[in-house]
Amino acid sequence: MNKTLIVGTAVAVTLLSTGVVFAKTSLGTVKTPSGAEVAKVGLSGTVESVSTTGKNQIQVKDADGKSYTVNLGKRGYVDTTVKTGDNVKVEGLEHTAGTVSAWNLTKADGSQVTIRTAAGKPAWAGNGGGNGGSGMHNGSGNGTGFVDANGDGNCDNATK
Repeated sequence: MNKTLIVGTAVAVTLLSTGVVFAKTSLGTVKTPSGAEVAKVGLSGTVESVSTTGKNQIQVKDADGKSYTVNLGKRGYVDTTVKTGDNVKVEGLEHTAGTVSAWNLTKADGSQVTIRTAAGKPAWAGNGGGNGGSGMHNGSGNGTGFVDANGDGNCDNATK
């Protein structure tokens, strides 16, 4: 067998398993509640900055040098705390080029945080005993009416 192939494969496996190789990968598309097709992506990289005010966001830089704004959902609902310099993995939706709404976050210590269900429902939308409703009332509904189109943790279809 070709020794170069064996060594190259071993190096690639080592780099991937240690988290040294970071990049954005396509995970297909999903439909939003409005019916739009949105790209689902996997993103690995280094945290460049962490927002401490306003939206719960981080900037992540991948191996290609591209920076992404990652929305981590409603601040304080789940522990999405990361630090500048941490290596993270994000699975989510890319709403616009360079802006990702996270569904899952894997922190530098390997712990995983679920921010949205596989169907895209925010973890904070509630799943109480109601049979409808916005889900934004301490679990009184099942969250089916909640639409967070840009991933900032706010209900974008709320009426006043």
